Amino acid sequence: MRRPNQPLPGLGGQEPGAAPTLPGLGAGANVDAQRVMTGYQLERIMNEAIEHHKAGRREEAEGLYRTILQQVPDQPDALNLLGVLAVDGGRNDMAVELMGRAMMRRPMDPNILNNFGNALFLQRRYDEAQEHLEQAIVLKEGFTEALFNLAKTIRMQGDLAEARYYYERVLELKPDHWAAKAGIAHTWEDEGDMKRASDGFLQIIEQAPDRAHGYRGLSHVRKWKGDEPEITAMKQVFESEDARAADRISVAYALGKVHDDIKDFDKAFEYYKFANDNSGVQHDHDAVVAQYDELIDVFSKDFFDKNFGHGHPSKKPIFVVGMPRSGTTLTEQIFASHRDVFGAGELEYMARTMRRAFLMSGEAPTPAAYRKLSANAWRILGNQYIKLTQRKAPIADRVADKMPHNYEQLGLIAMTLPNAKVIHIKRQAPDTCFSCFTHDFNEFHSYNRDLRNAGLYYRQYERVMEHWKEVLPIEIFNLKYEDLVSEPEDTIRKMLDFADLDWDENCLNFHKLKRRVATPSNTQVTQPMYKKSKDRWRNYEKHLVPLLEALEWEGFGAQKGAAE
Repeated sequence: MRRPNQPLPGLGGQEPGAAPTLPGLGAGANVDAQRVMTGYQLERIMNEAIEHHKAGRREEAEGLYRTILQQVPDQPDALNLLGVLAVDGGRNDMAVELMGRAMMRRPMDPNILNNFGNALFLQRRYDEAQEHLEQAIVLKEGFTEALFNLAKTIRMQGDLAEARYYYERVLELKPDHWAAKAGIAHTWEDEGDMKRASDGFLQIIEQAPDRAHGYRGLSHVRKWKGDEPEITAMKQVFESEDARAADRISVAYALGKVHDDIKDFDKAFEYYKFANDNSGVQHDHDAVVAQYDELIDVFSKDFFDKNFGHGHPSKKPIFVVGMPRSGTTLTEQIFASHRDVFGAGELEYMARTMRRAFLMSGEAPTPAAYRKLSANAWRILGNQYIKLTQRKAPIADRVADKMPHNYEQLGLIAMTLPNAKVIHIKRQAPDTCFSCFTHDFNEFHSYNRDLRNAGLYYRQYERVMEHWKEVLPIEIFNLKYEDLVSEPEDTIRKMLDFADLDWDENCLNFHKLKRRVATPSNTQVTQPMYKKSKDRWRNYEKHLVPLLEALEWEGFGAQKGAAE
């Protein structure tokens, strides 16, 4: 359900509360005269649907868009705007499908290009998103929404100077575009220049004290003492009846971080809980269980016995997998510090490989489709991944890919890249889950909005990893986060040896490496190894009963057994 004053996502980079760019029926109508409704009637329905859409009446708009598509199945405006609603509901796969159909009918429409590009961005398909967004800004001069979406897409690919260029173009057109100003500050944060990042966020606060952009960013780049004037300003935004709902939620996350820094843990939890309770994000645990049931059923020992050994033989990839907030960023930073390794960040290449596998199978996009793939298909899919990494790092001997949720893809990785090295990092469950709870992840991580769901999800993750341990024909290095921070040199030596890498002293000095890190751990990897994140959850223990019960953690609930 849409929160009050929430913008229409997928329409591209609007400030919260701004009116979305919604086309009329336009030149694409071309209604067949034999249809039940006339072109005039369909245009009237479209205009009515757009009014509902602008007013946030989502169900009414969706019903009318579908009425149009019943009459004209490929009407591009209805497909495009129904796709926008799909993005709004977190159904990004559906959005890409609908907008892709709209693109086929009207490939030079900048609004469709922008919306499609943004939907691809939300799927982490950054290369494809960039291509469509670049076309949108070429076709429509001064298209600030597409410029903003392009800037954030380029930022996620690591070209921070180029991202700043496009953020600046947005500000030339809209000097008060606070999200673009925050984007520039975030690029400095990504580079580890916390002083410039802090200055940028403070400038936003000075110019827009009633907006969340500056406070949220500043909370991450500063260690708080409790007497800073910005804390009072944040509380004023949070308590204001006139504040936008999205701003209150964002400021709540910032205030949670502030109070965690000053060790007022009860107040910090209160803010984190408010932010999550009001996010509007829904989680379907049964769907997760069903997904993992099918994954486990398909990738059985018998499947590997019959099909393994036909992938690409490259030894270049190193996959770092695990739950978010488990230490994947720190682990990748250590690898990136090695003279022979390029740290590529969170690559979406394996997800792209998965999509191509489904297309090649000719089946529905579920794990069952893997049963239809031939030996040649596995080789081709592995070759595609290697080509993508070669483009990313043409001269590197090895490439570290730290997409955490690639733990779900280990069957696909084994089949396509049988010589890849996999590092699985696991952190104490309550620390991992609570850390997820304190971050505003996207809808893909819907489990993090509720403590019980976070615990149940973590157990499903453990179930999948136990399955891989039993059946996977490639070896996994199981790394404990607590060992890494307590005994770094010994642990790093073992990890490098597993990955067939010589010892490199730089791996102990990972914090000196200057590179883009666009994850919530970007401040950690610019400091020497520290242990303060161990057992952080105990500061909040009295608030975490739903999480601990779901985890069946040390006396909470029944003895730990099969995951729910």
